[in-house]
Order: sequence, then structure tokens, then C-alpha cells
Amino acid sequence: MVVTSTRDLSFHWADYVVFGSVLVISAGIGVFAAIKHRRATAEQLLTGNRKLPLVPVTLSLTASFMSAIFILGIPAEAYINSTEYWLIGLGYIPAQLITCFLIMPVFYKLRLTSAYQYLEMRFSRTVRIMGSLTFTLEMLLYMAVVMYAPALALSQVTGLSMEVSILATGLVCTFYTALGGIKAVVWTDAFQVLVIFTGFLALMIKGADDAGGWGVVFHRAREGARFTWDLDLDPDPFVRHTFWTLVVGGTFTSLTVYASNQAMLQRYLSVRNINIARTTILLHLPISEVFLVIAMLSGLVMYASYYNCDPLKLGVVSKADQLMPLFVMETLGEYPGLPGLFVACVYSAALSTVSSGVNSLAAVTLEDFLRPWMDKLTEGRFSARLHTIMTITSGIARMRTLLDTPGEVEDVSACFFSYGVLVFRSTALFYGLVTIGLAYLAGLMGSTVLQISLSIFGMVGGPLLGLLVVGIFLPCVNSWGAGIGLVCSLCVSLWVGVGAILYPAPRSTQLPPLNTEGCNVTGDVITNSTLTYTFLDSTVTESSLNWNYTTTNATTRWTTGIVCRINITPLSPSSSLLSSASACQPLQTYANGLQDGLSSDGSEQDVLTTRL
Repeated sequence: MVVTSTRDLSFHWADYVVFGSVLVISAGIGVFAAIKHRRATAEQLLTGNRKLPLVPVTLSLTASFMSAIFILGIPAEAYINSTEYWLIGLGYIPAQLITCFLIMPVFYKLRLTSAYQYLEMRFSRTVRIMGSLTFTLEMLLYMAVVMYAPALALSQVTGLSMEVSILATGLVCTFYTALGGIKAVVWTDAFQVLVIFTGFLALMIKGADDAGGWGVVFHRAREGARFTWDLDLDPDPFVRHTFWTLVVGGTFTSLTVYASNQAMLQRYLSVRNINIARTTILLHLPISEVFLVIAMLSGLVMYASYYNCDPLKLGVVSKADQLMPLFVMETLGEYPGLPGLFVACVYSAALSTVSSGVNSLAAVTLEDFLRPWMDKLTEGRFSARLHTIMTITSGIARMRTLLDTPGEVEDVSACFFSYGVLVFRSTALFYGLVTIGLAYLAGLMGSTVLQISLSIFGMVGGPLLGLLVVGIFLPCVNSWGAGIGLVCSLCVSLWVGVGAILYPAPRSTQLPPLNTEGCNVTGDVITNSTLTYTFLDSTVTESSLNWNYTTTNATTRWTTGIVCRINITPLSPSSSLLSSASACQPLQTYANGLQDGLSSDGSEQDVLTTRL
């Protein structure tokens, strides 16, 4: 392939039309959902009235699973190293099965809106706040990186302005999320999955054809040591890819996404009954595996195309995450509109992740911070003046009723949450703007912020998972053990993670060679460039940190939780708050409780729970 300068690559007007159309359609879905359900309450916006259909929810899980980092980073991983990273797909299996049969039923039976409501029911209000704050920090940092990283990569290769792309992505996803709630997010995600799949498919077919066919692709991949299926059992945590770092570490990393992240749990809770929720997860499992394979194959096609002329070594691009955009522009550039389709594919992944995050953060803020505060106000009476203020804030539609009959505070509280839609939309708008600001901040401070932010996503997600796991599976742990365990786990994991960033260990794995023997260079290139691997260093090539974070978090969390339990009044948690696989025999097993809580058609009955 003739390698060109990135200065020669730019969008055709048709590419802008395709790219813009995807953004307009995404926003249009939100407007449609808002108009169709304009009388929806805040809870209906957050849960979809628990009546969302199976297929869109399944596709929405898939869309959130594939961030822009997934689309750009995994093909680059196959190109730089090998297909050995496919082993992480084996970790998806136990993670999603554990979520499906052991963890999700606990949340579904309790009919929660925020997953962290469980922490107050199981432990205490303080632990709930700690869990919610931890999740908020995790998602804000991660969403900023997800929004900034593809904008950086695409701007340097396609000429698309980074500032404009960040602003467009942030405003569009915030707009349709705030208007349409979870329904808009789910249906938009379903559309965006189709865009992502179409973009990947077009790139693979055209790229493989240009390389000489799939036979040539696999032949060159084997010759270049990129096509491998080795299962390395070396327990050394500093080895780049092993069974332990990918399968075991990947299992726990996936659990932080599927079992403890509000963005995912909110989707499970938005379907009609627990059987559909289980089916959603079980259908998502093979789809996630298929997309992982597609991403790896795209990397092999890219390697076959640059077999004798590596753009990184030549200096055409300076970062591994720019390989896919460069390959797209050179492979599909002769067909106006197709590069725009792939860029829309990348931004669809970013839109899905950010919109899911904004919606989940709004849900957590409303349920975990605002609603309890309003509940406290039901203990007395409001003055007439305060009634008027609440009336104006809540909406003109209820003004006359409240002014004529001040009534009890319960009326005001109910009014507030009947107009909680305004609160939800304001909160979603706030988090969307904060994410845009953090994305610009990441751009000003450089790649170090990327590495730290992405590492924090893994380091913070582990302790949060541990907090929920000890609540569900270890009835002997109380609120003191849970709270102190969370703090200790966060401190230890941050110490390990930040230390690994500031003082990286030497690599013990030699990467396969890259060469430029067959280059036919045209245009200007970046000479004497220092090759950096933004995505690879922070997400893919440092996957061995999954194993370190996992073992550190699990050991610290469970040990501290159990030790802090000693000499404290014994607990007897309600069986509805425990998994059927919990490590004790409560008054009745959760399996029996779940069976009693289901009606004959599989729908959930109301479950009364007591605060412990």
C-alpha cells in the first residue's frame, strides 16, 4: 500500500453528510421519545416504565460494551502485537453468567432504580453515599476520556477539528439523553450498533480485497507472528498477555462493567420481568464475542495491508490509536461517504458510552442524593412562601392546586417528584457539560491524563464491585466492614495503579517486528518521531494490570470486611438481599424467595424490604 501523509487526508463533502446524518438521527430519536412520552415521570425516564423490549435492550448493552477505545484500540493491538488478546473473550463468559444468575436477580427482585440503593438496604446510608460517589468519580473520568480520545485520533488523521468533534459529541448525546431518558438511550444505541457493524464490515471487506483476499491476510499475519492462539500459563504479573492476565483478569474486569456499573444494571431493570433480563444478558454474550473477533480481524486486515510498510515506524502517524483512522482514509477514501461512515461508527461508540454514563449518573444523583433529601422534608410543614417557591420550580401546571391547598409536605414531595423530569433533565445536562469540560481538560494536559483516567476507571471499578459482592455473598460483613474495606481497597488499588503509571515496570515481552522495506512514500511524513501508544499503554498492552488490580482489590476488600466484622453485633440480613450462592443459610434461601416473588407469568410482584 502507498503510504501518504496525514496532510493529504481529508473528508469529502459526502463524508460530512453521512457523519452529520448519524448525529441528527441520534438526536431525532431523543426528540421523538420525548414527544411520545411527554407525560412520563422521572422514574419512567430512568427505567422506561420497566417495559422496554428485548432486542433493543440487548443491542444497547452491546453498544455500551463497545466504546471508541474498543474500536480503535483492539485493532491496533492485533496490528502491534497479535491476536492473543482474543483470550479476554473467555473472561466475558463467566462474568456475564455470574451476573445473569447470581447478581442481577438480587437487584431485579428489589425493583431498584439506582443499584446503590441496595447498599443502604444491606449496610447503611453512609455506605450508599460512598458507593454512589465512587461510581460518579469513575464515570466522569471515563466519559471524558471516551469523548476526548477518538476526537484526538481522528482530528490528527482526518483533519476533523478536535474541539468541534468533542462539542458535537457531548451536546448531541446530552441532548437526546436529557429529553428521552433511558428509552432514547436504548433505541439510539440500537441504531448505533447497526452503524458500528456496517462500518466494520465495509472496512474488512474492502481492506481484505485490497490485500489480495483473506488467504493473503492470514498468511501475512502468520508470517508476521500476529496470528497466534497460544495459551501462556506463566504466573508472572509483568508478562504482557497470559491466561491469568486475560482470562482471570478479564473476568473480574468484565464483572466491574456488568455486575456493578449503574449504566449496565439500569438496562437489566428496564425490561418486563426477570426472564427477559436473563435472556438479554445471554443474548449479549455471543454478540460481544462476535464484535471482539471482528475487531481483531480488522487489525489483521490492517497489518496485511501495511505488511511491508509500517506507518508507525515510517512516522506517518505517531500513535497507535491513529492507525485505524489512517487505514480507513486510505482504504475507503476513494468512495465518498464510506470514511464518514466509519468515523460515524467511532463516534456512535462514543455517543453510546457517554449517553449511558450521563443517564446513569442522573439516575444515581436523583435517587441517591436528591430523593433522600426530599424525604427528610416530609417530617414537618412548609410555609406558604416555600410552597410557592416549590410550586414555581415544579411547574405551572400544579401552581393553582398547591397555592389553594398548602396541605402536608407529602404533597410537595410528591409534586417535586412528579416533576422530577425537570430535575432529571437538569442533572443530565449538568453532567453532560461537566464531561465536555473534562474532555477539553484532558486535551490540554496531554496523554498522561488519558493514562491516569483510564487506569482510575479500572482501579475504582474493582473496589465498587467488591463492595456489592460482599453485600450479596457474605452475610457476615456489616456496614463498618463494608465502608472501611472500600476505603482500604481504593487506597491500595490507587497506590498500585498510580505507582505503575509513574514508575512503569520494564516490559518482559518482545513485540513482533515492524518493517518499512516495501514503502513507496508520497508526500511529507513525520520524521524522527517518537512512537507512543496512548490507547495501548493505558488499556490494552497493560492488561496485566487487570490481574494486579483484581487480586489486590479482592484480597483487601474481603479481608478488611471480615476483620472489621469481628466483635460486632451479629447480622441477619433479609434473604431478599442475598444471592442464592451466599456463604450462609439465612431465614430462607434467596432462590426460594425469588420463586415466591414471581407470579405465574414471570412478572415481579412488589417486594417489601426492611432497612437493616
